[in-house]
Amino acid sequence: MLCLQVMQILVRCPAVCTSAGSPVGTSPSALRQFCSDAALSVDLQQAAIAADVLTRIVVHCYEECLPVEGADLMLALESLVIATGIPNGQNNIKPLRIALRCLVQLSTAQPDLYAQRTAAVVGAQMGAGGPRQAALLEALAALGALGAPALPHLLPALQHAREACKDPSYDGTTLVLICTVLLQERAGAALSRRINRSWELKIKDAIQGADGWTRYRVARACLRYGHHSLAADILKRLSEEAPSESAQRWLTALYRAAAADSKLLEEGISGLEEASAGWESFGDGGVSSGGSCS
Repeated sequence: MLCLQVMQILVRCPAVCTSAGSPVGTSPSALRQFCSDAALSVDLQQAAIAADVLTRIVVHCYEECLPVEGADLMLALESLVIATGIPNGQNNIKPLRIALRCLVQLSTAQPDLYAQRTAAVVGAQMGAGGPRQAALLEALAALGALGAPALPHLLPALQHAREACKDPSYDGTTLVLICTVLLQERAGAALSRRINRSWELKIKDAIQGADGWTRYRVARACLRYGHHSLAADILKRLSEEAPSESAQRWLTALYRAAAADSKLLEEGISGLEEASAGWESFGDGGVSSGGSCS
């Protein structure tokens, strides 16, 4: 373990990474061979550190356009992610997070080779809850920014979170995170193609039984990623259920602003006048016309 930790420091040097990289068809360097073997260790902590060293080497070679083979590293990382999901009486979150970070780095360096495959591996592990699911969702969010399809893996997780809302002790954090990743993924997809909006119904259905604070956080994420119509629907209902007059004014103001933005997005310049009226009425919802809604 100490040897691998020393290697973690050594591979911060670009020259070490360059010399340790093994071009396709050649024998691996001693450092890389050692780490490749250690990355398949049954000791997940050791395997994670070895994979981290290998990732630094391979990513450096990709970034510098040096010939390198990354298939063995990808297999080791996939195995590590799967192995951390098998109960062994230990806390496997740290090696999982290391493996996920390595996968994201590898996918960022060569998205065409690894991003979609990584999304499939990460998405297949989404059945677990708690800290493990949160780590997997964070990785999916990073992969979504690279264009990897996350929707097929998020919808089943959304359904599980919907069922979890029936538990009075559920705080809604996982549901908000799933919705946030889904909103981010859909926003990215909308930049390159026209998307069906049926997924919005699934979010509405999932948060229907959640508490007001959870639904507000989802609405806030909708606004952040430009899904103004969905945000307006959620905020309108929240304003009708507001526990106090001040909360109602605030939620109504947000609803009016979101509805105005949605109108402008849907109708373009022809909807500018109506949208402007909505923005003006935003000030009547409890926020001064010159104020900020941050």
